[in-house]
Amino acid sequence: MVDPYKAVKWMRDKYPSTAYMSDDMVYRMAKNRFPQYEYQQEGPFLPDIAKENIIPNQEKNVKEYKHSPGAVGGLLNQLDLAEQYAKKGMPWLGLRPEAFQSAANENISGMIHSLATGDLKYNVDDYDPTFKEEIAQFFIGIANPLDAVAFFGSSAVGAAIGKPLLKSALNKKFF
Repeated sequence: MVDPYKAVKWMRDKYPSTAYMSDDMVYRMAKNRFPQYEYQQEGPFLPDIAKENIIPNQEKNVKEYKHSPGAVGGLLNQLDLAEQYAKKGMPWLGLRPEAFQSAANENISGMIHSLATGDLKYNVDDYDPTFKEEIAQFFIGIANPLDAVAFFGSSAVGAAIGKPLLKSALNKKFF
């Protein structure tokens, strides 16, 4: 009987194109290319999932997970300006707590919370923001690390992709 490890090593030495294949694929290739030899039914390279149940059968209810506004974010919530002032606001700047609560509902972590639980983080139904509070909500949202990365990072990625494309298009058109 052919030793699977020796077969894989021999195949990799003989056929360099197998360098990017898994050991199991190379072993199956050896079995197909050289059927005159006796091989093990299955190679030792993959775990036998039929013997072990590695996928849990029970589903968890959403209510079993900790998804309160304080439990979800950890470090991100500590750095999030909207979460820090959602209860007391910034009265010295004329910003009510509802401004921060609305910003927390509309930032990325608030949207993730809404998708996960089906509810908004904060109930701000009767909130009618002033012009100053609407402007502040934008900057409060950008102060959230996730939103800042999305806002500024997407422009950097767009510029990195767009500049070479624009340059090649202009070169083709004018040169």
